[in-house]
Amino acid sequence: MGRLTGRVALVTGGARGIGRATCLRLGAEGARVAVGYVSRPDAAEEVVGRIAAGGLNTGGEAFALEVDVSSRESVRRALREVRERYGQLDILVNCAGRTMGRPIFTEISDEDYDLLVRVNHYGVFVTCQEALPYLEERRGCIVNVSSASARQGLTRSNVVYASLKGAINTLTQALARQWADRGVRVNAVAPAAVETDMVRETNEDHLRITGTLPVDPTMLQPEDVGDVVAFLCTDDARHVSGEILYVTSGRK
Repeated sequence: MGRLTGRVALVTGGARGIGRATCLRLGAEGARVAVGYVSRPDAAEEVVGRIAAGGLNTGGEAFALEVDVSSRESVRRALREVRERYGQLDILVNCAGRTMGRPIFTEISDEDYDLLVRVNHYGVFVTCQEALPYLEERRGCIVNVSSASARQGLTRSNVVYASLKGAINTLTQALARQWADRGVRVNAVAPAAVETDMVRETNEDHLRITGTLPVDPTMLQPEDVGDVVAFLCTDDARHVSGEILYVTSGRK
């Protein structure tokens, strides 16, 4: 039995990077996990297989679920499918996101900007909005994956990405206050640079947060963030809401 046995989670962007690590940890804690993906069903199925392999001891299980957070109808379909399969939803982790290969502010096109807004902000907004009735039934929780760049700016890297993560932090705190009486907790995890495919594919500047590392000079691993997300989903964090939890190894 794990800390999340009997609970159901939907993780958007669950096939790769932080989302993948989060799914694996939630499964290890006994949750039934909907592994959200857009374009990599093979990667999502690999995560499902990993969770199933360990589920005999924890009760964890999973299935792959196509969900495009830039589409309200796709989000609605995904939530209905979770309900049809498991009868409930206790946990929503908003991990789907993207960045761009043009970090210089003056070179960002309207198309680049619109795409990032659609996934990185609208996607969180619409998924929270559509999931609320399900989560309210279970007095559930939401964890939004933000970024330390929201606080530090990363102006030498991706201004739009950083500013949208700042918006996610504000949304997190506003929803936590607004939904407290409904019994739904809302928090965010804001990591420093994490060694993921998305980070490796962007400009070199995006791999580093400005400043020194007094604690740990290495880049974070996805599991470092997934572990924190899982904690926020457990009863150990039952009185934690409206918080932005920075995972930075002491980076300021």
